[in-house]
Amino acid sequence: MDKISSKKLKTAMLENCIGTLELAQSANIQPATISKFLKSDSPARLPTIAKICRALNVQPAEILKEE
Repeated sequence: MDKISSKKLKTAMLENCIGTLELAQSANIQPATISKFLKSDSPARLPTIAKICRALNVQPAEILKEE
């Protein structure tokens, strides 16, 4: 499983002027899931990554932790 980088996710959210609740609604996932990703680098399933990327209009590399 790939990990979402909390730092990269925060940056993408700031660049898009979008908060946790709005991102969760746009991505059709639970706000708690977004909060989990913002607190630490967390593993995520590919469909979840895709939903977040679509909502933020970014490529996966822009929010994934580099290994």
